Amino acid sequence: MAKKLRIVLLTLCILVAFSGCFNYRRLKINSGSMEPTLKNGDEALVNYDYYKSNKLKKGDMVLIKLDKPLTKTEDMIVVKRIIGLSGDKVEIKNGKVYINDSELKEDYLTDNAVTEPIKESKWTIPEGKVFVLGDNREPLVSLDSRLLGPISEDIIQGYVILKKK
Repeated sequence: MAKKLRIVLLTLCILVAFSGCFNYRRLKINSGSMEPTLKNGDEALVNYDYYKSNKLKKGDMVLIKLDKPLTKTEDMIVVKRIIGLSGDKVEIKNGKVYINDSELKEDYLTDNAVTEPIKESKWTIPEGKVFVLGDNREPLVSLDSRLLGPISEDIIQGYVILKKK
């Protein structure tokens, strides 16, 4: 009995400790820019504290707050995937994305996905910035770095950790 009580108390202590460390919120997806990974109407769980103790990584799905100077309208909250980090060279050619001259393997895209540049086709990512793309690469479906260029790490609000079906 004492052993079970210790396990229950230890579990409760761990849950209480972690519940104060992480700021999770649900997010309703309201666009098709991340299809097929996240569809319009899906719900995702976002950890707003994740990057306080973790580094940004290629492949991370992140929540970004685009402000008025970027969008010329109201603040927008968008979900995108990090493709390139500071110092990387990103190029879009022949419908594919290349990072530092190597083709990016993107298993999360549909088989027939084609990535086309919008403004430019080559970028070198400056310090403190990242290159992000939506998973839906249809022309003008995703407001991402093809149009905005590399974005500041400062506008990344959280890490999208899972999709709720």
